[in-house]
Amino acid sequence: LSATQEIRLDPNLKDLPVVAMTANAMQGDRDRCIAAGMNDHVAKPIEPEVLWQALLKWIKPRHSISSITESGPQPEDETLVPTDINGLDINNGLRRMMGKKALYVSMLRKFVTGQKLTPSNIISALYSEDWSGAERLAHTLKGVAGNIGATGVQELSGNIEVAIKARNMREEIDVLIEELAASLNILVLQIETKLPKEPEMISVEVNPKLLREVCEKLDALLSQDDANAAEVMNENADMLHTAFPNDYMKIDESILACDFEAALAALRSATAVTS
Repeated sequence: LSATQEIRLDPNLKDLPVVAMTANAMQGDRDRCIAAGMNDHVAKPIEPEVLWQALLKWIKPRHSISSITESGPQPEDETLVPTDINGLDINNGLRRMMGKKALYVSMLRKFVTGQKLTPSNIISALYSEDWSGAERLAHTLKGVAGNIGATGVQELSGNIEVAIKARNMREEIDVLIEELAASLNILVLQIETKLPKEPEMISVEVNPKLLREVCEKLDALLSQDDANAAEVMNENADMLHTAFPNDYMKIDESILACDFEAALAALRSATAVTS
């Protein structure tokens, strides 16, 4: 909101489209975004069609719509997706990932590693009187849960977010957190049990010239916050793991978490040691 207000103070940016994308879906949240000078509001979890409509409404396409939609056949994604997980609407989650199974599975892994301790982290924040931090944790879990189709956890974390924002009695909030923790633990256990095993890294002979080219490409992508860095990591996983055994996981996990700054720092640290 503050950034948009600053942008609108510059006459040269008066026509710049600004669209909110947030898990705050109440009418009051939308009204605050519009009042700050934004053009539109797209609520999370993102519905692909709604997002495309917003983009097409506010941004003039560089190409004709037909040239964008007319693409050739896509290769079959043979990634194994878990099934029959209580509390997880897999079809809904896949739809939000545009049917990309590998992306959906990676989001499930990210959800497990990044969110399973959220209830205890919320409690710690509340004990420290960090109400805004606790609210942010609940808000993040709500958004991520919605993205993967975990509607029950999404609703429970949303209830906690509202209760914290309203500064309800701690006893009431604690009951909500206990309910969330129980539901989240069951969900995480099911996902961990049914997720396909990650392929083991294979030690390969490292071609110095190829390694340098791949690292330079990764560096450029990460410097521009370009998510295509994840594809480069996947395509060269064995070589990068062999070349940087101590730094590979930090780089890979940071990219998966979209923390491109941390990934870039880890990559440069690794390449500095080997150069």
